[in-house]
Amino acid sequence: MVNQALPLRAMRFLRDKAFYRIVVSRRVSSESLKHIDRLSADTAVLTVAFNQPALIRLQLEGLTRFIHPAPAIIIVDNSSHPESRQEIAALAKEFGATYIRAPFNPFSSFQGSLSHASTLDWAWSRIIGESRVNNVLLLDHDIFPVAKLSLGSLFQGVAAAGVREERAGMWYLWPGFLAINRDLMGGPPLSFMPYRELDTGGSLWRSHYQSQSKDSTKFLTQAPHQVGERGNKQESEIELIDGRWVHLVDGSGWLDGVGKLDRLVSAPTSSKTKWRVEDLIGRLKQLGAPLP
Repeated sequence: MVNQALPLRAMRFLRDKAFYRIVVSRRVSSESLKHIDRLSADTAVLTVAFNQPALIRLQLEGLTRFIHPAPAIIIVDNSSHPESRQEIAALAKEFGATYIRAPFNPFSSFQGSLSHASTLDWAWSRIIGESRVNNVLLLDHDIFPVAKLSLGSLFQGVAAAGVREERAGMWYLWPGFLAINRDLMGGPPLSFMPYRELDTGGSLWRSHYQSQSKDSTKFLTQAPHQVGERGNKQESEIELIDGRWVHLVDGSGWLDGVGKLDRLVSAPTSSKTKWRVEDLIGRLKQLGAPLP
């Protein structure tokens, strides 16, 4: 008996492959190329934004306030709402970050993981690959530093540093917080697409991690903390990464449309758009988070 699911899976595979090529084949605009040429810093932080200006404001404020020496900051805007793109572009200008609009991504309407992964592939090839930046920290847009730090230790002597995820006898570093030393990483071009049972970033297991020595990667701590009524992690947890970075977990609200920042705003009259990083830190401490 013919398995009816096989033709459907084959069609989805061909569709996803075609959509992926649409994304990664797009060239950056001539204006964006000028910005890339001006990237002279050895270290950069790259964030893929998606329809959450309030998160981007907090992140930019945290990066510029707590990290010394200051890295270059690159905002790759994958937002689907025009008003969000306008606000994020204005925030990038306000904080001195490089703003680059990501190409149209057909995955965004039905598969967030593939949308993020293909945008990362495009950004790595078209932005980082055309720059002089060697050390790159990839961040999700709902991750913020909450204490003074230097990024140097993340890149020193290792090809990559991040939070390890394991599935089906394989492992990869979660690209929501992933430091890559381009000189030491080497190997074939990087792709952050899923691979078999591995989620976004999983393809690096096949292309790089499985053949690298143990001391070429650094595994960072990831400690969950309850900050709301008990439920799933998207609703009630944050994570403290490497002791000095807060991951809100589900900042975009993909689970039920309510992002973690909305859950943290205590007073009905308060607005997340007016929050500053000290407001976020204060609220998390009030809820018992053991921040430094």
